Amino acid sequence: MDKKFWRMLGSRKALTQMQAVAIVVIIVVVAIIGVVAYYYTTLPAPAPFSMQVIPEHIEDSIPGQRCVFLVVVADEGEGSGKGETLDISAATSSGSVTVYPQAINPEQVVEVTVIPDKAGVGSNLKITVHGERSGLKQTKSPFG
Repeated sequence: MDKKFWRMLGSRKALTQMQAVAIVVIIVVVAIIGVVAYYYTTLPAPAPFSMQVIPEHIEDSIPGQRCVFLVVVADEGEGSGKGETLDISAATSSGSVTVYPQAINPEQVVEVTVIPDKAGVGSNLKITVHGERSGLKQTKSPFG
């Protein structure tokens, strides 16, 4: 190669160093994205679970009365999170709700206490229970 080529190459040395750094950064970013994508595609699905609410509803509740529902949670298959803690919450349209404990393991029981307000007089007291584990969410509305 002639001297003219080498002089031209030498004057662009800084530019070629920047290009080399940019190429290395691109390779590293693509590799990280590939590893993350592989990791998320190989994760097992969350383990399914079931919730049973006992009783399904309470009739003729009195405003201010403490009404207790029991929620039983069970694992229903294989997957990530099987046997691990579930987060439980509950809601009602006619009163205040307390959930204890709010995090349980399968085969344990949660106590949901509802104190109805005057708006619920003359109707069945109903609750909606929400469970979540490993990104899998489930809702149980036993009466309706």
